[in-house]
Amino acid sequence: MFVETLQSKTILNKATMETAKAKVASDLPRFDVKKLMEMPLLQSLYAATLRVYVTIMFLRTVQQETQLGGWTIPKGKKVMIYSHSEHMNETLWNPSPSVNSRHVSEFWAERFLSFSEPIKG
Repeated sequence: MFVETLQSKTILNKATMETAKAKVASDLPRFDVKKLMEMPLLQSLYAATLRVYVTIMFLRTVQQETQLGGWTIPKGKKVMIYSHSEHMNETLWNPSPSVNSRHVSEFWAERFLSFSEPIKG
Protein backbone atom coordinates (compact mmCIF):
# COMPACT_ATOMS: atom_id res chain seq x y z
CA MET A 1 0.00 0.00 0.00
CA PHE A 2 2.78 2.40 0.92
CA VAL A 3 4.77 1.84 -2.28
CA GLU A 4 1.67 2.17 -4.46
CA THR A 5 0.78 5.42 -2.70
CA LEU A 6 4.27 6.84 -3.22
CA GLN A 7 4.14 6.07 -6.94
CA SER A 8 1.22 8.43 -7.51
CA LYS A 9 1.65 12.05 -6.49
CA THR A 10 -2.12 12.59 -6.67
CA ILE A 11 -2.93 9.66 -4.39
CA LEU A 12 -0.09 10.57 -2.03
CA ASN A 13 -1.43 14.12 -1.69
CA LYS A 14 -5.00 12.91 -1.14
CA ALA A 15 -3.88 10.30 1.42
CA THR A 16 -1.74 12.90 3.21
CA MET A 17 -4.73 15.27 3.43
CA GLU A 18 -6.94 12.49 4.81
CA THR A 19 -4.29 11.45 7.32
CA ALA A 20 -3.84 15.05 8.49
CA LYS A 21 -7.54 15.16 9.47
CA ALA A 22 -6.86 12.40 12.02
CA LYS A 23 -3.74 13.95 13.53
CA VAL A 24 -3.89 14.51 17.29
CA ALA A 25 -2.20 17.55 18.80
CA SER A 26 1.00 16.26 20.32
CA ASP A 27 4.78 16.70 20.29
CA LEU A 28 4.99 13.33 18.56
CA PRO A 29 3.17 12.37 15.38
CA ARG A 30 0.02 10.74 16.76
CA PHE A 31 -3.25 9.91 15.11
CA ASP A 32 -6.79 9.13 16.14
CA VAL A 33 -7.02 5.54 14.87
CA LYS A 34 -10.83 5.60 14.84
CA LYS A 35 -10.76 8.62 12.50
CA LEU A 36 -8.12 6.97 10.29
CA MET A 37 -10.35 3.91 9.95
CA GLU A 38 -13.19 6.14 8.71
CA MET A 39 -11.16 7.78 5.91
CA PRO A 40 -12.61 6.63 2.56
CA LEU A 41 -9.39 6.80 0.53
CA LEU A 42 -7.36 5.01 3.21
CA GLN A 43 -10.01 2.28 3.35
CA SER A 44 -9.96 1.99 -0.44
CA LEU A 45 -6.15 1.83 -0.50
CA TYR A 46 -6.22 -0.95 2.06
CA ALA A 47 -8.90 -2.94 0.22
CA ALA A 48 -7.12 -2.49 -3.14
CA THR A 49 -3.86 -3.69 -1.57
CA LEU A 50 -5.54 -6.81 -0.20
CA ARG A 51 -7.26 -7.51 -3.53
CA VAL A 52 -4.12 -7.22 -5.67
CA TYR A 53 -1.34 -8.43 -3.38
CA VAL A 54 -2.81 -10.85 -0.85
CA THR A 55 -3.87 -14.35 -1.82
CA ILE A 56 -5.18 -16.95 0.54
CA MET A 57 -6.38 -20.50 0.25
CA PHE A 58 -8.95 -21.84 2.61
CA LEU A 59 -10.59 -25.20 3.10
CA ARG A 60 -14.33 -25.72 3.55
CA THR A 61 -16.54 -28.76 3.99
CA VAL A 62 -19.56 -28.85 1.68
CA GLN A 63 -22.71 -28.76 3.83
CA GLN A 64 -25.09 -29.96 1.11
CA GLU A 65 -24.71 -31.38 -2.39
CA THR A 66 -23.73 -28.41 -4.55
CA GLN A 67 -23.59 -27.75 -8.28
CA LEU A 68 -20.62 -25.67 -9.33
CA GLY A 69 -19.87 -24.97 -12.99
CA GLY A 70 -21.07 -28.34 -14.25
CA TRP A 71 -19.54 -30.24 -11.34
CA THR A 72 -21.49 -31.90 -8.55
CA ILE A 73 -19.79 -31.67 -5.16
CA PRO A 74 -21.23 -34.20 -2.70
CA LYS A 75 -22.12 -33.25 0.85
CA GLY A 76 -19.21 -33.76 3.24
CA LYS A 77 -16.46 -33.32 0.64
CA LYS A 78 -13.70 -30.84 1.33
CA VAL A 79 -13.11 -28.04 -1.17
CA MET A 80 -10.22 -25.63 -1.40
CA ILE A 81 -10.94 -22.04 -2.40
CA TYR A 82 -8.19 -19.86 -3.85
CA SER A 83 -8.85 -16.12 -3.53
CA HIS A 84 -6.56 -15.00 -6.37
CA SER A 85 -8.92 -16.24 -9.09
CA GLU A 86 -11.76 -14.16 -7.62
CA HIS A 87 -9.55 -11.14 -6.98
CA MET A 88 -8.59 -11.09 -10.67
CA ASN A 89 -11.99 -11.99 -12.14
CA GLU A 90 -12.73 -9.39 -14.85
CA THR A 91 -16.51 -9.89 -14.67
CA LEU A 92 -16.56 -9.22 -10.92
CA TRP A 93 -14.30 -6.17 -10.86
CA ASN A 94 -15.24 -4.48 -14.15
CA PRO A 95 -18.78 -5.69 -14.90
CA SER A 96 -19.50 -2.62 -17.05
CA PRO A 97 -16.31 -0.80 -18.08
CA SER A 98 -16.62 2.95 -17.77
CA VAL A 99 -14.49 6.07 -17.61
CA ASN A 100 -13.69 5.22 -13.98
CA SER A 101 -12.74 1.56 -14.47
CA ARG A 102 -9.24 0.12 -14.66
CA HIS A 103 -7.95 -3.26 -15.78
CA VAL A 104 -8.56 -5.90 -13.13
CA SER A 105 -4.84 -6.57 -12.62
CA GLU A 106 -4.04 -2.88 -12.12
CA PHE A 107 -3.70 -1.48 -8.64
CA TRP A 108 -6.24 1.33 -8.47
CA ALA A 109 -6.33 3.13 -5.14
CA GLU A 110 -9.81 4.53 -5.76
CA ARG A 111 -11.44 1.26 -6.94
CA PHE A 112 -13.55 0.98 -3.78
CA LEU A 113 -14.76 4.59 -3.70
CA SER A 114 -18.17 5.71 -4.98
CA PHE A 115 -18.13 8.59 -7.43
CA SER A 116 -21.02 10.93 -8.13
CA GLU A 117 -19.26 12.36 -11.17
CA PRO A 118 -16.41 11.17 -13.43
CA ILE A 119 -12.93 11.42 -12.00
CA LYS A 120 -9.92 12.65 -13.90
CA GLY A 121 -6.40 11.28 -13.89
